Amino acid sequence: MCVAPDYSYLVTAQHVVQHFQGQPCVIRFNPQPYMRASGRLVGSRDMEMQKIERWYIHPSDNNVDIAVVPLEGLSPRLLAHKTIPTSIFFPYEPKTLEYTPEKVEQAWPQAYAVEQPRTPEPTKRPEITIGDETYTVGLYSLVPGRNDNVPVVRVGNVAMMPGEPIRCGDNMDRELYLIEMRSIAGLSGSPVFAFSPVTRTIFLIGMIHGHHTGVCGAMEQ
Repeated sequence: MCVAPDYSYLVTAQHVVQHFQGQPCVIRFNPQPYMRASGRLVGSRDMEMQKIERWYIHPSDNNVDIAVVPLEGLSPRLLAHKTIPTSIFFPYEPKTLEYTPEKVEQAWPQAYAVEQPRTPEPTKRPEITIGDETYTVGLYSLVPGRNDNVPVVRVGNVAMMPGEPIRCGDNMDRELYLIEMRSIAGLSGSPVFAFSPVTRTIFLIGMIHGHHTGVCGAMEQ
C-alpha cells in the first residue's frame, strides 16, 4: 500500500478482483497483538474488516493489470499493517544507446583494440539490474490463516529487465520484469521488492502479474 495525505491505497492485480466487480467484497486486517490480548476485540470484529464497493482500474488500457481502492480510517495503533511510502518506488527508465556519427568513429578503434577494456567502477546511485535479489510478500494460498492473515516471504532474483514483451496467459504482450523465484502460483498482486547492492537500498519495483509453471513469474511494473 502507498500513502496519500488523508488515506491509503490498496493495490493488487486486476485479474484478482475482476470477479468482484459489481459486487462488494471484504478485506481482512490483522489486529495489533495487544488489542487481541486485551480482549477488546469482542464485538468489534467489523474493525478488522474493510468492505470494498468498487475497485478502480485503468479506463482504457487492458494491458495494465492493476486495481486500486482508497481506504480510510486505518489506524496503525489498532490494525497491524504498514504502508509503503512513494520514496522507495523504483522509477524504471529503459537505457537506450544513441550513436551519433562522431561516436561511431570513436567506437571503431576501440572495437579493434587488442587490450581488454577497463571495467568501469559501479556508480553510487540507485540501480536495479539482472541478478539482484527480490523479495515478495504475500499469502500462502493453502495456509492463508484462520483467524489472522499469515504472510509468507518468497525470495528470488531479477532474471530479465523490462524491454522484450512477454506473452502472458491472457494472450497479451506486456513489458515486465522476469523474476526467478522459489514460489508457486497464487501470489498475483503481491508487492515485489528488490535490493540494490550498489547503494544497499530496498526498492518497490512492482507486483506479481502471473506465474510461468516450472519456470518463473512475470511482474507488472
